[in-house]
Amino acid sequence: MCLHQKRLATWILQLFTTVDVPQNPACELESKYSEVKEVVASKPLQNGLLSKL
Repeated sequence: MCLHQKRLATWILQLFTTVDVPQNPACELESKYSEVKEVVASKPLQNGLLSKL
C-alpha cells in the first residue's frame, strides 16, 4: 500500500470515528475533510492502526 493510500485510509478512519451526524452533511463533511487533511499531512502515520488495511 502506498503512502497516499495509507493517508486516505487514515482520513476515512478519522472521519467515521469523529463525525457525528451533521445538520448539513455537505458543509459539515467539507469542513471535516479540510481539518482531517491538515492533521494527516502534519502527523506521522501510526503503523499499528493501518497495518491490517
